[in-house]
Amino acid sequence: MCIRDRCQECGRIYEAFCTLCKTLVCPTCVMFGRHKAHEVTHIEDAVRDMRRVLDNAAKEGLFRVDKTERVLLEIRQTKLDCEEKKQDLIRETDQVFQDLIRTLKNRRVEVLNEIEEHFETEQKRIEQNEQKWIQKQDQSVALINFARSNNDSQILKNAEYIVECIDNLRLPLEDTKADVIMDLSLIHISEPTRQAEISYAVFCLKKK
Repeated sequence: MCIRDRCQECGRIYEAFCTLCKTLVCPTCVMFGRHKAHEVTHIEDAVRDMRRVLDNAAKEGLFRVDKTERVLLEIRQTKLDCEEKKQDLIRETDQVFQDLIRTLKNRRVEVLNEIEEHFETEQKRIEQNEQKWIQKQDQSVALINFARSNNDSQILKNAEYIVECIDNLRLPLEDTKADVIMDLSLIHISEPTRQAEISYAVFCLKKK
């Protein structure tokens, strides 16, 4: 197999593949350039090795788009559940404070701010997880295209990216449900003050 692409640094035709850097190299780069003393292999062997990597990853089911799609659906459902729980807590908070609005007006604002801050943090974490799985989904599609491609040169040029994607897809699944959010509740602590008919009410968020 002959690859006619040329090295961007030296201008010479690629004749080998650096197994350390996962990239095509020309003789000048191997002898005098940044790939000096690196282990290199014939292009035909590199193509065979990379196709074996792709085949093994495909057999592991790492390219399955339905796998990432299922996780993304769970993440998006968690976002909806998170917003619903947030609204429930806000409604509960409003209902409780209606009876104590004069003595608890300032505390009510503080509690609502705590809820907003907590759910804002959780939403950001969920969205970050969603973006990570969108990236995994994109990588799966890209690897499928590489696996189906007959362009050996393109595979070798993207060898480092291919290996990184496969390693990323092998990472263990993380919990995609915000269980901590669903364990929150609003509690009311009432303590007597100097006047017997008046109680000091405190509201705060607590795990169930």
